[in-house]
Amino acid sequence: MDWVDYVRDQAKEEKARLIREGNVEVIISTSVQRLLQAMEGFVDAISNNVTIERAADFNVALLLRCVAKKSQESLIAIVELTEHSQAYYAMPLLRPICEELIFIRFVKSLPRSDADAYLYDKVMLDIYEGLEAQRDFFDTVQGEYPDHIRKMYEPHHGEALDLPTLIREKRERLKDIGRKLGWAKGRAPRVKDMAESTGLQGEYAFFYHATSSAVHANVHYIWRMVAGNPHAGMTITNKNFDEYYRHFVLTYGAWLTTAIVDEVAGEFTEQWYEAAEDASADYDTWRDLVKFIVGATRFPPIVTEVELRWPGGIDG
Repeated sequence: MDWVDYVRDQAKEEKARLIREGNVEVIISTSVQRLLQAMEGFVDAISNNVTIERAADFNVALLLRCVAKKSQESLIAIVELTEHSQAYYAMPLLRPICEELIFIRFVKSLPRSDADAYLYDKVMLDIYEGLEAQRDFFDTVQGEYPDHIRKMYEPHHGEALDLPTLIREKRERLKDIGRKLGWAKGRAPRVKDMAESTGLQGEYAFFYHATSSAVHANVHYIWRMVAGNPHAGMTITNKNFDEYYRHFVLTYGAWLTTAIVDEVAGEFTEQWYEAAEDASADYDTWRDLVKFIVGATRFPPIVTEVELRWPGGIDG
C-alpha cells in the first residue's frame, strides 16, 4: 500500500467513525481541519514563487491562483473567528468566496485571450476609479485644514493623472471586449447573470440572501441578538446565535472553498496530483463529507426553527 492509499483509507475510517458518533459539531470542525491540511500543498504550489512576464500583467491563470489562495486564507480566518466565539463576524467572508467562485467559472468559459484582455483592463479601471474616489474624498476632508497643514501631506502621485480621461478610455476598451463577446451593450454581465450562465444560480441566491443580511443593516439579524427569558430579562449580543453561526460559516466556508479548489485544480493538474501524493489528509473524502452535510441534511439553514417560534413564544 502506497502513501496515498494509506492516507485515503485512514480518512475513510475517521469519516465513518464521525458519522457513527453523529456529533455534528465534531464532524464540521474535523472536516474543515482535514480539508485545510489536504489543500495546503496544492495552494502553496500555485501561489509561491510564481513567475510572470510583466509586473503589471494579470490574466486568467493568475486570477485562479489568487482566488484559490484567497479562499484558503478566508477559510483559515473563519476558523480563527469561530474559535474566539466571533462566528457572526465571519459571515461576510462567505460573500466574496461565493462571488469569486461564480466569477472564475464564468471567466473560464470565455475565450482565453479575450478573458485575459478583459481582466487586465478591468484591474486598471478599478485602480483609476479608486484613485479618483480617494482624491475626491481627501480633497474634501483636507479642505477643512489650513494651507500649511495640507502642504505637509502631498497627494498620492497617481491622483495627479487625468483620471476622468483614463477611466473613460478603459470603459470603452472594456465595452469593445464585451461587444466582441456578445454582451448586451458591451457591458459585463451582473454576478447573478454569471451565476445563471454557469449553473450556479442556486448557490448565488442562497448565499446572496444569507450574507446580505450580514453585510448590510438587517432587522432579522439584529433581532437575533435578543435572547433569553422575556420575563426574567433578555441579553443582547451576537453570541446568542454563536453556535448557529459557527456551524453556518464552517460548513459553507468549507463547501465554497472546495468548490473553488476544484475549479482551479483543473487548470493546474500537475501541481494538484503532486500535492495529493504528499498530503497528510485525503481531500476527496473530507470534501464529500461536507457535501453530504449540505445536501442530505438541509443543514444549516438561513432561517432556524427557533426563529419561527419567536412570535408565539414572545407574545405568550
